[in-house]
Amino acid sequence: MSSTDPARLFGQLTSDAYGDRSWREREAGHLLDWAAGSASPAGGFGWRLSTGALDPARGRPLWISCRMIHCLALGHLLGHDSDGARVDAGIAALRREYQDQEHGGWFADADRPGEGRKEAYGHAFVVLAGASATVAGRPGGRQLLDEALALVLERFWDTEAQMPFESWDVAFTELEDYRGGNAAMHLVEAFLAAADATGDAAWRERALAICERMLSGARDLGWRVPEHFDARWQVRPDYNIDEPRHPFRPYGATPGHAFEWAWLVLTLRAAHPTPPWFLEAAVGLVDTAWADAWDVERGGLAYTTDAHGEPVVRERFHWVACEAPPRRLGAASRRGRGPVGDDVRRGDGLPPRPPCGGGKPRRLVARVVGDQRAHRAHLDRITRRLSRPPSSAAAVSRARPGPRSRAGVDASEAVTPRSRRRTRCRLVGPGIRARLCTER
Repeated sequence: MSSTDPARLFGQLTSDAYGDRSWREREAGHLLDWAAGSASPAGGFGWRLSTGALDPARGRPLWISCRMIHCLALGHLLGHDSDGARVDAGIAALRREYQDQEHGGWFADADRPGEGRKEAYGHAFVVLAGASATVAGRPGGRQLLDEALALVLERFWDTEAQMPFESWDVAFTELEDYRGGNAAMHLVEAFLAAADATGDAAWRERALAICERMLSGARDLGWRVPEHFDARWQVRPDYNIDEPRHPFRPYGATPGHAFEWAWLVLTLRAAHPTPPWFLEAAVGLVDTAWADAWDVERGGLAYTTDAHGEPVVRERFHWVACEAPPRRLGAASRRGRGPVGDDVRRGDGLPPRPPCGGGKPRRLVARVVGDQRAHRAHLDRITRRLSRPPSSAAAVSRARPGPRSRAGVDASEAVTPRSRRRTRCRLVGPGIRARLCTER
């Protein structure tokens, strides 16, 4: 077998960089324990400090609670019995602590009800939580999913543009004139999960419409994803140039998002007809993001770059490291190009050969900063390596059939024989998010 054979490359990365299956199962257990420890006594989930305690100053954001519900639903599907009750408690908190009974939708922070705005970003994660809970067969999961999808269609879906609105005031009377790629990206993820949970392919059609617009814009910019737009979806290249470290709307391009878009495109392509150039797009996004962001001297990936690929914010965030390596491997495997294993290991912050037993080579770097974005990405990645695509919950459910899967139409039935054939090919093909293969 040649050194450039995709199967060999994939096997090397799996065994050397990510440990064997038993190591990944233990690592998933560590991550699930961390998610469980994010639970707030008041309901929902919050930020954790490096000590493990909750940070009361940062509240209980909607997106964190929903991401942790998603993670714990995966845990239930993986056989962690106590995680099912934690999912149920999270769903109950969304209804009791977060849901706006007067105006509809969910508050951005359960500690600050009535403040801030209602954003597509946070509501995308309500859909994800509902979809994962549905696939896990948890009571109230399907009701949450149906309510969230109805709300997204009513308030956040622009039928004319086939793109999402960004945010409203609390009463849904004032629509923000900004449009954002970040919210669009996570709605694609949510729509794909909803399609898996419900069997309704219309959600993949909506995801396809978003991807076509966003990828066309990236192609025009040399495969750098535009992040900021006005109300007519015209790019705003200088948006937040004076606030380049904004946590959700930073200036310039965000290479970590390019890796996520690549995974989403390939996930969609595995389950739904897409334009032929989507494969070129996924590879172009990965290659460009890696070339722009990789720090050749220190290793790691920069947070943001300008329109020409020059790093702006050079800090190396954990969530980017969680997203990038499997996509880097996937892009190389698609072309049969070999010398990427060391780059992938360095980009992931791993030693060349992490131990598979006893040690904790990657136990939650996210723990140091309390970043539940990184936590969710890393857990998705681990669990998807234990299963098969398309979305995490549906993949784990299909890989581990039984009473943990939801009653009625199993999520796997929403995947066509054609997509199953593609899935098998992608185990050593362009599976970009560690969400493909043996995995976010």
